[in-house]
Amino acid sequence: MAENFFERTSKEWIVTERTERIARRIVNILIPEDAKKILDIGCGKGVLEKFIIEKIANSKTYCVDTALGMLLGMKGTFQNNVKTINGRGEMLPFRNETFDTIIIFNAFPHFTDKKSSIFECYRVLKYNGRLIIAHSSPPERINKIHRAIGGEIKNDMVPNKRWFFSILREAGFKDIKYFMKNYFYITGRK
Repeated sequence: MAENFFERTSKEWIVTERTERIARRIVNILIPEDAKKILDIGCGKGVLEKFIIEKIANSKTYCVDTALGMLLGMKGTFQNNVKTINGRGEMLPFRNETFDTIIIFNAFPHFTDKKSSIFECYRVLKYNGRLIIAHSSPPERINKIHRAIGGEIKNDMVPNKRWFFSILREAGFKDIKYFMKNYFYITGRK
């Protein structure tokens, strides 16, 4: 399972400058300034959180990851703006309509049940809330890298554009937008 891979590699995990630049861009472009309660699923060591705090000082971000080692890597980095939770995107421990924005950055390929995760996101988003699924590289490149690494992540693939549109619509999302250049994102609104 991918979570074993990330648990094993969490101590050595390094976020590149390129990933940080794209993370900043994603936060600045896609997270609304009025988002006060944000959920970051598959947060890793918290690459997005410093940019979220810079943009929205009084926001509260809940960071969920299956790899406890990644969450421990965040410990002490952020003040009261960030709360870490060991959990899965497929079974979010939150009430219905809790969050203004949900972001999944560089993590979606590793979700065991991608469709259930999208439905869970819809459930915990407030009305008119935004889901953002993004990656610092295009899907084809990520899929090629995962196959090359092999092991637990060899089958952790980014679905194609048609799959995303179909599942997001089925879950109830509207205003779906897809962007791809040297990184990609897809967004939907509840």
